Amino acid sequence: MKDAGYIDHMMASHVEQWLKVLQEAKKGTNSYLASIAASEDLDKQITDHEKELGELKARGKQPLNVFERFERVNMVDEYRSLYNFLSCDSHSNIRALISRHIERGDNDFKVVFYKDEPIETFLATLESTAGLLIEASLSVH
Repeated sequence: MKDAGYIDHMMASHVEQWLKVLQEAKKGTNSYLASIAASEDLDKQITDHEKELGELKARGKQPLNVFERFERVNMVDEYRSLYNFLSCDSHSNIRALISRHIERGDNDFKVVFYKDEPIETFLATLESTAGLLIEASLSVH
């Protein structure tokens, strides 16, 4: 790993994301955050998160973008391949929609709502995921 203090970057991202939620809740306009908005110590929570994030940034531990996170753990190849495919699937871009719902013929195509994909379609992803889990387990233990 390039950065032994990587956990602090993760913490900075964690704190920053909570800060965004807390600030949105404070506006009082998001019904999904009503229970947080009603919290009696919301202002203190915001102040505490701002302080914690400021302290982390002062130590050079800011939230990292997705590429920087992969880069810090020497996984650029995974970012430029597996993450790309999984991200497209997660965010339903055109590549994912075509893959899931279009069957191509010789000179035409048809839209399929529930496309039956053979297991072989997922082998590369499953194999890579298994490898990452094994590597992570070895690192932890």
